[in-house]
Amino acid sequence: LLITGLLIIPAAASRNITNNPKQMVFVAILIGVLSVIIGLFTSLELNTSSGPSIIVIALILFVVSLIPLELRGRLQKWKHFGNLVKWLL
Repeated sequence: LLITGLLIIPAAASRNITNNPKQMVFVAILIGVLSVIIGLFTSLELNTSSGPSIIVIALILFVVSLIPLELRGRLQKWKHFGNLVKWLL
């Protein structure tokens, strides 16, 4: 589970943030390393298993990566609305 989670979650999170494959590779590596480091420290502090702690941190980072995607979608809606208003006027 840990191997599968660390293969998929950082790549999916970096896909939400970046625009090209080169950036995606570097951001996925950064997210993976951050998940492991923060997950291990969290495991130590909360006295939990290290594997699930790492995956939970990776999932939290994935959810945080959805924020720019949502903002980009809202911006596109407003841009579309602005074009509609221009067309009507």
